[in-house]
Amino acid sequence: MKIIAAAVTLALVSGCSIFPETREALLEKGNHNPDYCTADDVAVVTSRVEGYFSKCIRSNQVNVGNGASFVSTMLVEKNTTDAGTDFSVYSPSGTAAGYYLTTRISSGPASCRTRVSATSYNFMWSRHFDKLIESAKGNDPSCLL
Repeated sequence: MKIIAAAVTLALVSGCSIFPETREALLEKGNHNPDYCTADDVAVVTSRVEGYFSKCIRSNQVNVGNGASFVSTMLVEKNTTDAGTDFSVYSPSGTAAGYYLTTRISSGPASCRTRVSATSYNFMWSRHFDKLIESAKGNDPSCLL
């Protein structure tokens, strides 16, 4: 039992991350949500989804009791290429370093003018997909806790 506790402590102290360390690793091993198609313009949908991320993804101070706390840093990286606009939610350092959610907004065929696709690390991050769809539709969804 002491060996297990020591191994867990060593992993936490050494800064090992259990999360995908790159966007590509998340895309390869993550949970792929079904694509959402809309007839709205790509630039309009991109702006709406970016608004959701700026409102709902932020750093938080987490209280762990007895006056102790730590800051959970969450950042959103935006990258625009010919393939579309990608938004990746990640943490840059510490034991929680890694990528959690990536969303691509791209042009689709005539029947799907704009496509929104998302890949998440786990079910907790998959919950954002419904909120992203609400945003893409032009609604103002509430933030998840």
